[in-house]
Amino acid sequence: MAPRKEIGIDKRSQPAKLNGSTRVEPFEKQTTFQHSQECQNVIDYTDWFSLLTSKNPEYMKVEPSLAQWNFDNLFMNNKINKLDNLNKTLELPQELSGVFLPKNSPKQFDFMFIAEMPSMKKQKDISGLGGNFNVSAPDKLLQKMMIQCEVAGSYVTDIVKKGDVARKPTKSEIREWLPFLLKEIEIIQPKAIIVLSKRTYEASFKPFVEPMISKKIKVDYVFHYSQQGAKTNIEVEKKFSEVISHMRIR
Repeated sequence: MAPRKEIGIDKRSQPAKLNGSTRVEPFEKQTTFQHSQECQNVIDYTDWFSLLTSKNPEYMKVEPSLAQWNFDNLFMNNKINKLDNLNKTLELPQELSGVFLPKNSPKQFDFMFIAEMPSMKKQKDISGLGGNFNVSAPDKLLQKMMIQCEVAGSYVTDIVKKGDVARKPTKSEIREWLPFLLKEIEIIQPKAIIVLSKRTYEASFKPFVEPMISKKIKVDYVFHYSQQGAKTNIEVEKKFSEVISHMRIR
């Protein structure tokens, strides 16, 4: 198996040792404030905004809500740009990136959805169809549930990006793609991660991914939206709604 291309992970968030393994830790807070350049490296944005405005009171001479809106958009666009640059390292049509779904929804970052790997009978460029997770009827069910539960605009991705016939990924495939997924999580900074299917959570996410992320991130699984008769759509939608509601009140 050919080695993966180098992923540009910031040295300030290099993995820290954790019980013999490693875990990506948040960036350290910035202490200098050079507008957008510094904003690119800040993780605790609320603290950054408070410190910036206290050191630069002229920023708050405009309407405070407008100033906050401008900074929020700057920070959000920075995340989107970082994801776009990361996903450009993938080799279409076999390697598929994550996407914000539904396609035209305002983007949000509190929730992140993670599946296992793209399934494809044959390699084909699906970018003209809206990209990954936007092709089949079950994909439409996922988007319907996201809208109903008010998590539309969230980022949906796979653990393994390289598609194949429907099967479980190997341990070596998961390890190969783990740095890419951790980089996505680092950029998104979700408050909650929803794993798409119990088996994916137990076999792939829990042993390989969960030990590597911050314990502050809430994690749960839902039934996969393509159950092929194992669960009805009603059962799938009920579980999805319950998990999202539970995540919000925890």
